[in-house]
Amino acid sequence: MSTVESTSLVGAAGRDGSGRALPPPFTPPEGSTAARRIVVPDKGSLRGALVTRDEVPRVITYESNVERRVLLVLLARPDVIEVREQAEPVSYRDADGIPRAHWFDFLVRRSDGTRIFVAVKDAGWVLRHPEFEPELALIAQ
Repeated sequence: MSTVESTSLVGAAGRDGSGRALPPPFTPPEGSTAARRIVVPDKGSLRGALVTRDEVPRVITYESNVERRVLLVLLARPDVIEVREQAEPVSYRDADGIPRAHWFDFLVRRSDGTRIFVAVKDAGWVLRHPEFEPELALIAQ
């Protein structure tokens, strides 16, 4: 049997030459939808990506271990239907009225239609940056 005949037998009925069912063909996942690329890691930091198990698999990137853990929890929730990382920045005015932009780590879409921006920060980082929580309050206005 030639290579051409073998290929046509495999693809025609989804079975190999002996009748065994073949696994579905591999379809590569869609790329990340991040509007901002993740930063090149420093020594001792963690950057990575995972592939969702959605109907159309997609790559989601993360910039820290705490982001990875939050992402895994979000993806496991039954009420979460989509997670986008590094969505477009949110514009706001700071306490002095100066226009600013903030990049949230995730934008979550829930099954009830609500969309939630998620900022993921290590507790130690928040303690070292006391301006962070007031900044979030300004963004929420």
